[in-house]
Amino acid sequence: MFGNPETLAYGGEGSPPQPLYRVRFRQAEVWPDYVGPAADTIDIEIYQHWLKAARP
Repeated sequence: MFGNPETLAYGGEGSPPQPLYRVRFRQAEVWPDYVGPAADTIDIEIYQHWLKAARP
């Protein structure tokens, strides 16, 4: 669990704590026209409360 960045940004204590996910994508999966090396990746960190359920 990590401090909530939205409350930390305003000098708060980071409550409530939030799960943080680290996700890696291949560049070509994000940008289909990417011409760099196939092994290139992009990494993101996203807090659980920023996620929204996908529509089926």
